[in-house]
Amino acid sequence: MKKVLKFILVLFLFVALVGCKDKDEAFKAVESLIDNIGEVTLEDEALIKEIEEKYNALSAKDQEKVANLAVLVDAQVTLDSLKFLAELDINYDNATLAILNQLKGKINNLSNDVASKIQNEINAAEDKINKHIKNLEFETAVLALNGEVNKEALAQLDLIYETITDEFKAKLNADIKATYLALSAQAKEQGGDPEDPEDPEDPNKTEEQLAIERYLTTVFPDKVSMGFVLPEVYSGVRFTYASSDNIYFDPEFMFFMPDDDYHDLTLTVHYTLSGVEYTTDIDVTLVPNKYSEAYDFIYNQFRPPIGASYDYISFEDRYNPTVTYQIRSLNPEIMDNQLKLVEKPNVEQYITLMLIIQYPDEEPVEMEMILPVMAKTFLEKARAMEEVYLRYLEQFLDNGVLSQDLILPTEDKDFDVDLTWSSDTPAFLSNDGVYTGPVGNVGAQVVLSMNVHSKDQSAVHTIAYRLYLKGADTPEGWDAVDVN
Repeated sequence: MKKVLKFILVLFLFVALVGCKDKDEAFKAVESLIDNIGEVTLEDEALIKEIEEKYNALSAKDQEKVANLAVLVDAQVTLDSLKFLAELDINYDNATLAILNQLKGKINNLSNDVASKIQNEINAAEDKINKHIKNLEFETAVLALNGEVNKEALAQLDLIYETITDEFKAKLNADIKATYLALSAQAKEQGGDPEDPEDPEDPNKTEEQLAIERYLTTVFPDKVSMGFVLPEVYSGVRFTYASSDNIYFDPEFMFFMPDDDYHDLTLTVHYTLSGVEYTTDIDVTLVPNKYSEAYDFIYNQFRPPIGASYDYISFEDRYNPTVTYQIRSLNPEIMDNQLKLVEKPNVEQYITLMLIIQYPDEEPVEMEMILPVMAKTFLEKARAMEEVYLRYLEQFLDNGVLSQDLILPTEDKDFDVDLTWSSDTPAFLSNDGVYTGPVGNVGAQVVLSMNVHSKDQSAVHTIAYRLYLKGADTPEGWDAVDVN
């Protein structure tokens, strides 16, 4: 009996030792597999998946023992990056609006690790996507005119067309582009709408008065809701309001009181400049209560001034489940129809988002949401100027090299900055852009620095351009401008 018990004990210890050895070999086997990972390609997907499965099968204690786990994690991130780059590798010229918007959505949903690994490629893809979307939306808007000269719509299309680069203007459908140009020309020939003439600015008003009235005209939409916030102060000037009908507007607390009908109101705005009181009138339409509530549900999700995308806002109103919403941007160069911020403007400005509200079995109602957008930071503006002035300098080139004086501006009103210039070799090219003539036989390189100054002179950013100056035997076709 003792021999039997001894045999069982020995067998148990043997099994236990073998089990421990197998466990040790299990996590070491995973480490060994990870060591086999080299430069990751799409063909490594099966291997990486196998290793992950074996790693996940380990106990939590053994998982902690895997010393080279970081290599596996990086390999998975690299693989995901390669797979997404393959998704981005499409013919953008033939892509539909749905496909492009789908890609934008996928970019937004990328993990931070993957996005960081291929950030440059993502930036390039987003630039392509946004430009192609702008083209497609522009073409759709032109077709929606049905050949009619709609001056308001064409004025918006003119603004959009000006923001399309020459490269992408060439990609527009030739027939649609020709239709737009013809309609735009007709609209310009016809001039203003005689039935709705614009009031000329009163020459007897001061510039300060005109600036205030331009501001008020900008920020008031045609239709207002109960939740519309009236401006109270602008540039230190305080406003008070009176209404043509106080049943629907409370002048003391400055809010609208809708009912079940539309009401046209005239608001008289009172303000004081240099001790003198002035007034100006603003005409608005107060919408029925149900449209007011629907408008406020969307409008209140924005937090002006706009400084980021709002593509996450909710269109599901649990208190008003039958209503549907659409939004169309009238400033797609700044914010697109998906509420993605495309680019901040150089100076703060207002954009208009057209909110389309529709109840079942009723015609849709359009209401403007007029929102301020933050300007680019100084550094953002300076970086944006780098490409602009690269193209600017290129216009002075002759067959790829510089052989004439440069005209160097001292300010940029569009970007609201001052500019100074300096040359590292003034004998060949002065700080004022004066070109001294051919430099020897082979020419010379000169670094021309553009110093971008904020208007208050509190910040400066320098962009250096390397110029190739013409020599007697300089070959044609050099890339004459590089950015340092």
